[in-house]
Amino acid sequence: MFNATKGIIASPFFPYNYPNNIYCSWKIELPPGNTIIVTADEMDVEFLSNCTRDFLEIREGSGSSAVSLGKFCGSLPAIVEVKSTSNEVQVIFASNSHVTRKGFKIQYSALRTGKLHNV
Repeated sequence: MFNATKGIIASPFFPYNYPNNIYCSWKIELPPGNTIIVTADEMDVEFLSNCTRDFLEIREGSGSSAVSLGKFCGSLPAIVEVKSTSNEVQVIFASNSHVTRKGFKIQYSALRTGKLHNV
């Protein structure tokens, strides 16, 4: 779990190819009164329509109540930014058995809102 107000998360072995058949999950939980901005500035993941093979997904909340804020695959032509409305985000990365690529590197940072609520 990440609880610092900013940090970096990368796929396994980044910038070298990630392995086949992996499922990784990282939880970012900041103090109440913060929301989270996740910025993907490097990404090269197997592309398939609807990102059904390899993907990076950002979810707000945790467990079965988590809501997807975005699911990404392929290569990013520009920086992608995802903003939560709460202080808790889950980052998920999964790959299948077909193709591996460089993977991803994202940064997250806190945005102080002053509202004291949890997911």
